[in-house]
Amino acid sequence: MNRGFLLILFLYFRGFKTAFFPAERDPAIKRITQRDKAQIRSGRSSIPLQKPWALALGASLFLSSGCFAQQYKPEESALNKEEQDPSTWDFGEIKAGEILKHEFVLKNETAQALNIKEVTSSCGCTASEAKKTELLPGESTTIEVKFNSTNYSGPVQQYVYVHTDSLDNPVIRYIIKAEVKS
Repeated sequence: MNRGFLLILFLYFRGFKTAFFPAERDPAIKRITQRDKAQIRSGRSSIPLQKPWALALGASLFLSSGCFAQQYKPEESALNKEEQDPSTWDFGEIKAGEILKHEFVLKNETAQALNIKEVTSSCGCTASEAKKTELLPGESTTIEVKFNSTNYSGPVQQYVYVHTDSLDNPVIRYIIKAEVKS
């Protein structure tokens, strides 16, 4: 939480009445009538605040704390995203009805042969297949993914699962994303 918000909470729960309403703090001023107290609570009182600087300080801290918020970063291009995370591909903005393709690269980084048992997807709109099903250590293959954007609108995220015989990583997940415009 920001400091301005905490100060306002403190003043509200602990010191608000004593900082701003002298009738609640000073026994000598407790001579104020019930009508005056009602006016103080409703904000129509002619009795001045004892510490108006506290209100100004709290408000300025609260408002200025937003200046240090994290800035929004615009979306990066699909090339930069691929470099950052090779298991995710963002097609960006596309039209509804388009059929898009992307190839993920799967490399066997183990010391043993890797067998691909099957490739599945989270939805029938995504078809995928592996070019090779057996990879020797150091070999690579491509996982071709086709996404049909028919009947979609807005942000879409689908998953492709590569099931292998590896005990360390039996399922490898790839993600495809798109913003479908109708």
